[in-house]
Amino acid sequence: MFIDAPPSCHQIDIDAPSLEVFQHKGTLAEVYDLHSFPSLIDANISLSDINDWINEDENIAINLLEHLFYVKHLVAGSCFLGALSRVDDDVFYELPSFHNLTCLEVVWSSPDLVGSALMRLLQISPKLETLVFSHGIDARLCGEDNGWKLTTVPECLLSHLRVLEFRQFSGDQRELGVVKLFSENARVLQKLIISTSSALSRDLSSKSQVKEQLQMLPRASSNCKLTFKEETG
Repeated sequence: MFIDAPPSCHQIDIDAPSLEVFQHKGTLAEVYDLHSFPSLIDANISLSDINDWINEDENIAINLLEHLFYVKHLVAGSCFLGALSRVDDDVFYELPSFHNLTCLEVVWSSPDLVGSALMRLLQISPKLETLVFSHGIDARLCGEDNGWKLTTVPECLLSHLRVLEFRQFSGDQRELGVVKLFSENARVLQKLIISTSSALSRDLSSKSQVKEQLQMLPRASSNCKLTFKEETG
């Protein structure tokens, strides 16, 4: 099912218990009337904007997320995660655990604070095996002050996360800090994949320095293999 909600979208109703694929783009609706999706495999919530006229968009976003807890592969855009970051902890942790979720892809395409929402989502995704930052990281919005910290190491980092991938990596020190956060806590990590941005790929000196810094980062997993890729686009 594909939804591209216009800015004027008021309500979205879905009753599809056999739904396996759900893609939601456009804007966040004001009201969602959703039923359980026990067959859900793939969900992509890559909103382009949050309507200014919607009040308490974080409550709407958390309601949408709650109905996706059967999903196995989730693509979460930065607008969606930005709205979730404004949800209170006590409300967020009332969500059911995402026991089926094995792959999470973060699409950072807007200047939203996604750190706190992502850290909390990891806490309720105990079986997560793969985490991908497909559009890179907005280095301006990294750091502990923007939610990039772990008060408790999530279960997925302790026992399940095996693949961690950063694309469009530019080598900023704040990006390196995010990589370090995961590498020093992911105990069973097998693959750390860094795809350098086209700009970094062309700068041979900087690329060499970044590679050296990445290789020096502490790793909780002795079996972790660091792989570099280059983006040419």
